[in-house]
Formats: sequence, C-alpha cells, structure tokens
Amino acid sequence: MDPALREHVLPHHLHELTLKETQRLGLIRAERALTLTEAWLKVISELELLGELDAHQRRLLVPFAATFADQEFRKVMEALRGHRRTSIDALVTALHAARGDHQEAGLFEFADAYDKALSAFCREVGVGPFSWVENAVAADGRNQ
Repeated sequence: MDPALREHVLPHHLHELTLKETQRLGLIRAERALTLTEAWLKVISELELLGELDAHQRRLLVPFAATFADQEFRKVMEALRGHRRTSIDALVTALHAARGDHQEAGLFEFADAYDKALSAFCREVGVGPFSWVENAVAADGRNQ
C-alpha cells in the first residue's frame, strides 16, 4: 500500500476499531448491570417479603438496586427517578390547584380536568387509566 494512502486510511481504521470495541464493552457492561440489578432486586424483594415484583414495584426499586450494579447506571437511574419525581410533583401541584379552582367551573369542566390529570398521571407512572378496575368484582361476586 502506498505510504501516503496508508497514513490517510490508518486513523479511520483505528477509529472504526475503537467504535467496535466501545460497543462490545458497552454491551458487556449493560448485561452485567442487568444481571446485577436483577440479583439485587431479588434480594430486596425477599428482604421486604414482596415475592414477585410487579411492574410498579420494579419501577420504584430499580434505582435502589442499580446503586449496587454499576455507578454510571446508578447515575442514570437516579436522574430518571428525579425526572419522574419532578413530573409527579408538578402533577400534584396542578391537582391541588384544580381542587380549589373546580368550585368556579361547571361539572363538565370539573370532570374533564380530572380526566386529563388522571390520564397524565397514568402515562407518567406507566399504567392504563382503567387498570384499577381490570380485576374488579361484580356485586354478585363474579370477576369482571
């Protein structure tokens, strides 16, 4: 190979190798973080006598388990938890304001405001707006 061409191509090949290695190491770290987080979630759930964790419990406990898994992963999970907390605080503030303001609104506006707040909250916490009635029991005792 022509030395001038080799000098031109060499940095690009080195960059490509660096990217491939960075990806490989990132995948190893991600798998390690997942494995360790799952192990710590199991420990926490057993200590708290929770048994199997549902999606909501996992969402609350993963930031704590991530602390033991990987420091960068911990920082990301703490930032995500902080973002969720900020969103929930804003929603609670809006609901408190709506509680006082609904006296000046009609019934439709009142119901519409709470419906929008419920929908926003459900999206934020990752549940369906009617998930609380999915396992409801009818008045005659039948599951619906």
